Amino acid sequence: MKEIWKSFTDLFKGITDILKNLLNLLLPPKFWHWQTFLLLSGMLLLVSLVVAEVDSNREVEVDFISVLSWLFLTFSVGWLTTQ
Repeated sequence: MKEIWKSFTDLFKGITDILKNLLNLLLPPKFWHWQTFLLLSGMLLLVSLVVAEVDSNREVEVDFISVLSWLFLTFSVGWLTTQ
């Protein structure tokens, strides 16, 4: 039983280490950073895709969210190129 428990704890430790490394890779080093706006752009793009798939009658909302996504992407790339 101890061996099974040890294998489970090793497995979960490995999974949590992978998730921590992924979060450290994705999250920006500070709040006001160009990566913050890039992350917001990606999240808004995913939200617009989900809204478009769930309810196809919400074209205005999908267009608005998509435009916000493009604006955040443009802002983040502009900020990156000025550094």
